[in-house]
Amino acid sequence: MAERVCVELVDDLDGEPAQHTVQFALDGVNYEIDLSERNATSLRELLAPYITHGRPVSHRVEAADPAQERVERKKATDQIRAVAQRSKEQHRARLEAAAAAREAEVKRVAEERAAARGEIPLDVSALNLEVAKPAQEPVRQEENSKPAVSLPRFSSASN
Repeated sequence: MAERVCVELVDDLDGEPAQHTVQFALDGVNYEIDLSERNATSLRELLAPYITHGRPVSHRVEAADPAQERVERKKATDQIRAVAQRSKEQHRARLEAAAAAREAEVKRVAEERAAARGEIPLDVSALNLEVAKPAQEPVRQEENSKPAVSLPRFSSASN
């Protein structure tokens, strides 16, 4: 389906068909107005004495100081890192709280089951028992043994 859109400019002052969109600025505020040929000429004639005595403003953008940009980027990076660190700490705290809650629930259920069977629950954590680990002897390699991985030769000299 084809569609045709027609935009008709209308003079913002008197509602007649407009031929011009005039842009101007006053007191730091930019304006744009649609005007007919007659009203556009009238506005230009009205502003002519001010334009002849005024000076055009350059629209050139000042180049930013590279040192200042580095400082600002570093500051932004530091802020991002601080937010990430806080988020990480909050996440860790939530995980620890959830683990503590699960542990408390498991302990409570175990105590209830032991009580239901008429047993006295044993608090193993209060005994501070450590499980002894078997001593491991270091693996000794013979001095004349070859390495398990062959290394590439970087010399063309033969042995």
